[in-house]
Amino acid sequence: MDRLTLRQKEAVYLRFYESLSYDEIAEIMQLKAVKYARTLVYRALTELKPLLAGAETLLYSR
Repeated sequence: MDRLTLRQKEAVYLRFYESLSYDEIAEIMQLKAVKYARTLVYRALTELKPLLAGAETLLYSR
């Protein structure tokens, strides 16, 4: 999570920990459009994906 910007962290938290919709995220984060909320989450997941793939390998190697 350290690789993410503060905005990306907030969006991921709201989406996956608070289970909010993109509409709700856009409103809370004062974004002009819902597509910006989706973009924040998408870019965060894109950043995390290689790291998570490496963690999956570690879990199954035991």
